[in-house]
Amino acid sequence: MTAHALEGEDKKCLAAGMDDYLSKPVDKEVLLKTLNKWIGSGSASSIRDEAQTYAEIIACQLSEQSGFDLPTAQKLVGEYIKQAIDLLGQARRALRLQDSLRLQNILHQLKGCSGNIRAAEIARLADLAFRMARRQTWEEIAAQLGKIEALLDNLVKYPLHNSDQDNIELIDRQEDLADE
Repeated sequence: MTAHALEGEDKKCLAAGMDDYLSKPVDKEVLLKTLNKWIGSGSASSIRDEAQTYAEIIACQLSEQSGFDLPTAQKLVGEYIKQAIDLLGQARRALRLQDSLRLQNILHQLKGCSGNIRAAEIARLADLAFRMARRQTWEEIAAQLGKIEALLDNLVKYPLHNSDQDNIELIDRQEDLADE
């Protein structure tokens, strides 16, 4: 894209190695046509329809809703899984100590990062547990943390296309959480 809209500027840009040419002000129809030319008809929603695992579905939703390409979304989901497992471990420790304020803080973080990554069900459960932490209903909180852990287990068991080392690290974190 360039602000140079003079006649012949498109040829100069293409000759210089650009893949295509758009000038400002941008015409919406020309932009969409150009994007379709380079992206093709394989939209994020069609990729999402082919997703099999919870982690793949989250990555596809993140890609579709945020504009990240799918490999970047997958990497972000992988990092999220590590963070969520760590936060869940911290939440379990705060629950054991019946530290309501600390637990609320951790659950707020878990809700936020889950929402950002499009893990809507985990965000919903974290919010529910957060509200329970305000009332200090410890057994109910434990049940919600169990549900969150089950969803995170699913993410770890059926990971994205991570390296073997990444998968080993996730399993180790999950085992550390189970030992607590």
